[in-house]
Amino acid sequence: DSGNQGGLFGLFNLFVGGAFFRAGVFALGRMNSLFAVGQLARLKTRVTFKTTLKEIEKALENAATRQGMTKADLEELSIPTLGLETVGAADFQFGDVKAELRVQNSDVVLTWSDANGKTLKNPPSSVKKDFADDLKELKTNLKDLEQMLSAQSVRLERFVLSRKTWVFTDWSERYLEHPLVGCVARRLIWTFAFSGDVQNGIWCDGQITDSSGQALEINPAATVTMWHPLDSSSERVLDWRRFLETRGIVQPWKQAHREIYILT
Repeated sequence: DSGNQGGLFGLFNLFVGGAFFRAGVFALGRMNSLFAVGQLARLKTRVTFKTTLKEIEKALENAATRQGMTKADLEELSIPTLGLETVGAADFQFGDVKAELRVQNSDVVLTWSDANGKTLKNPPSSVKKDFADDLKELKTNLKDLEQMLSAQSVRLERFVLSRKTWVFTDWSERYLEHPLVGCVARRLIWTFAFSGDVQNGIWCDGQITDSSGQALEINPAATVTMWHPLDSSSERVLDWRRFLETRGIVQPWKQAHREIYILT
């Protein structure tokens, strides 16, 4: 139950490194629940002790085996949203006070405002008093969101070399439309292939477009892979660089500006 997320995760924080923690990791791995797997993925961003990380990886592998899928697919399906309602955005109401959470590139920004729309530097004392538990959960989610964004950025960069492939409908659900992963995926260039037709595109202005800004029509059965500059001519790579610079799109890591060396 996502309503118990804060308390459950708080227990793990309390017993990190102990026998109770390891037992908790084992229990989460045994649950037939994407929420439980999501908590394991969340823990991976916090734990640094190698032995504990191995326990988490083992629990994920066991859970994937029971679900009849790969660990990578299971992790994709269970990535938590951490309170985000849409891609990179969520609003929270604390009585008459509103908190707006927005992901701007790789930064998480939280803005407070009162009933009249006036911006507040910090949550007022009424929020701290009347919504102490909700405020604590929000702060925990903010910290985890920053770590999870970084972790997802690293994970997606690995696809440049692994050349993992998805069906467009699965990719759209797991990456483009996912409230958290979409913050990273929408700033990257992807390759879409169907019946010999290959197109490269990026999310821009509410649609997937090519390097000239033209909207792409993508067949739902198309395959999707991460675009690499080696897949395109030098002229096309320069087109993509100009496109990103003109629209102010900051990629999570070097993709269009990735250094490549042509053998002569």
